[in-house]
Amino acid sequence: MPIDQPVLTAVVDFPDHHSSLRPTRRVFRAPARVLRAATLTDVVPMIDEAERHARAGGWSVGFVSYEAAPAFDAALAAMPPGSVPLAWFALFDAVDADVAADEFPPDESVSDSALPAEHSSLLGELRSGTSEAVYVDAVRRIKEYISAGDAYQVNFTVPFTLTPEGAPLAIYERMRSAQAGRYSSFLDLGDVQIMSASPELFFDRRGTAVRCRPMKGTRARSLTSAADSAQARALRASEKDRAENTMIVDLTRNDLGRVARIGTVCVTSLHEAERYPSVWQLTSTVEAELVADLDLSALFRALFPAGSITGAPKIRAMEIIRELEARPREVYCGSIGIIRPGGDATFNVAIRTAWTADAGDTVHLDAGGAVTSDSTAAGELDEVRTKVNAFTTLPVSPDLFETIRVEAGVPQRLERHLERLRTSASYFDIPFNGECARASLQDAIGVAPFTPVARARLTLRRDGRYLATAAPFVDAPSDGARPVGIAPRPMDRTDVRFYHKTHDRRIYDDALSAHGDYFDVLLWNAEAEVTEFTRGNLVVERERQLRTPPVQSGLLAGVLRGELLEAGVIGERVIRVSELRGASRMWFVNALRGWIPVVLAPT
Repeated sequence: MPIDQPVLTAVVDFPDHHSSLRPTRRVFRAPARVLRAATLTDVVPMIDEAERHARAGGWSVGFVSYEAAPAFDAALAAMPPGSVPLAWFALFDAVDADVAADEFPPDESVSDSALPAEHSSLLGELRSGTSEAVYVDAVRRIKEYISAGDAYQVNFTVPFTLTPEGAPLAIYERMRSAQAGRYSSFLDLGDVQIMSASPELFFDRRGTAVRCRPMKGTRARSLTSAADSAQARALRASEKDRAENTMIVDLTRNDLGRVARIGTVCVTSLHEAERYPSVWQLTSTVEAELVADLDLSALFRALFPAGSITGAPKIRAMEIIRELEARPREVYCGSIGIIRPGGDATFNVAIRTAWTADAGDTVHLDAGGAVTSDSTAAGELDEVRTKVNAFTTLPVSPDLFETIRVEAGVPQRLERHLERLRTSASYFDIPFNGECARASLQDAIGVAPFTPVARARLTLRRDGRYLATAAPFVDAPSDGARPVGIAPRPMDRTDVRFYHKTHDRRIYDDALSAHGDYFDVLLWNAEAEVTEFTRGNLVVERERQLRTPPVQSGLLAGVLRGELLEAGVIGERVIRVSELRGASRMWFVNALRGWIPVVLAPT
């Protein structure tokens, strides 16, 4: 229960209201008391004490581990706890107001310049605690249990470890930026640090009103706006994912019914596709009115653990999990939350959650998914990989821009530019306002020196603000085809920056700097397919046909390229590097310069 060791830091990035998409940051220091549950009998009294402190005007921040479940119902099976307490709460008299901006940066703090050029691992090299053969066998055994009628769905998880790169708080900040989890938090217990970037709400209690938002069903984000929208539609239409989600909704309704006023439990949304930087998630919302004066521990007793991370029916699913999983889940799949002055409380489902102990030498994390009768081991493994990728990869969070040719004060192909900007803004969840974009652009053109041709740049900041500039443009004259080179190394066609016009141009600048004397440089992928120039698209003539590489090879769909495709002037075809020397003619094309004849420079 109370201990002497002080908590170093608690950071809670939760929204103040369920309708808010943007969390409010609260940082806590110097707790009045710290409560730590070492045994199951400690758990409920500790939650009661944390709630009493909040009802008296204070703040309580803490977590309940997955292995604490038997404290609420002895029928719930779990392993003995490991390094992380069964439950832990720090009690504060007030929110700390003295927060150094460099120590606890706001949401925009992870700048493009701070990101690794390869946008790869956030944490370090990942090591799995479960072999593929063991995983496949576990899925087989779960499906046998389902066939026998023991369960409808069992959530099976895989443990991972890695060696961290950076301090726990810095890792947390990067996890939060990468995953945009709406219910993120960092807790430093002294001997254990917990980093959670969870997107899932366990429950939000405001007075007697309670809301749960179970999340079940996952798809990886695609690279282009069109393919990404198709992924969301496929997730919403998936019978398997909808069935998984519906099972957990029914379980949540039944759990809430144990503590709700009769007739108040209702499903207010069902099977919504919710977008995150790396994944689409299928979510539903269940609401109820609680009986008066219900203790927080009673709400935990009815709901914990969340059905989305156990399966259904909960008791049997947890028995199967206890039998098949290799180690305790600890804080993962438990719940982290905050109790506000007066008693209102918000708790997440602690997915996308890592923790470190042993002097911070190892980070522990898990990923998993629901196994049902329709599951395949290969499909479930793909879901695990998708969730791990969301954990370890830092997606691009860019400013977007368009470069627009202006003739006699009139922006050319403006609607096409704005449509491309709009679709990329939608992909990255950046606010877009077409009228503001036009007004900003016209203001810049109006004050630019008058010339027959100008180049305008319209930038859309990630916060939705616009910045536009305009300057005279004169392309360098040339007596013939301009020499171009070939990039020395293949590009990664899975890098989202190739498909959207972002301010992060390092991959292009690096390729162009390798051939500084050439007009431009052709990029290519690992399959030896040509993709694009660093500043425009490629058109090749062979056998009197004009062809350009398809977007799937890994390239930005240029504005002029799109116009030419629609008009039937050019067509799409995979073009290999080996074919370039045999081309009759080649062109660099973009909306600023038009058609520029090019020739491969001698190697």
